[in-house]
Amino acid sequence: MRKTAKKKIKKVIKGLKKASKSHAGQAKSLTSVIKKKIKKVIKGLKKASKSHAGQAKSLTAVIKKKNG
Repeated sequence: MRKTAKKKIKKVIKGLKKASKSHAGQAKSLTSVIKKKIKKVIKGLKKASKSHAGQAKSLTAVIKKKNG
């Protein structure tokens, strides 16, 4: 997420919390949704790293065999 988007989201959440108790609940809900999405992105990035690490290892082995 871009810095400007994060700032806007934080501003909206802060405004909702100030507005009223019912809006504070909405802000809390929005915060949990954002956290879930960020966790999903992190999980995907970790999975991709492992996948690419395995590919790099395989390619290194192929190069060693050809140069061997």
